[in-house]
Amino acid sequence: MSVHLQFPNNQLAQAVLPPQTLPLSDAVKEAMEVTKRGVDELLIEAEFAQKLARSEQTGKPLRIKLGLDPTAPDLHLGHTVVLNKMRQLDRKSVV
Repeated sequence: MSVHLQFPNNQLAQAVLPPQTLPLSDAVKEAMEVTKRGVDELLIEAEFAQKLARSEQTGKPLRIKLGLDPTAPDLHLGHTVVLNKMRQLDRKSVV
């Protein structure tokens, strides 16, 4: 949600209001458990939980982008950690 403000010099400013906090269902809590399992640190955990809740509420799958170049010479097995986590979330029908 955003609000447009009019200033005296006819400039428009846009103030972004914080999004509403959605309740976390059991499915979202379970997806968060799957996400955090085997993870050392999850940055902005509350924001990710809200994205999962919004995805569940709207029925629109959560889109996760991973920028890997499969032809890159520095692609290694460490990249499979992220791919495996995405697969786990996909099995929970979150992504």
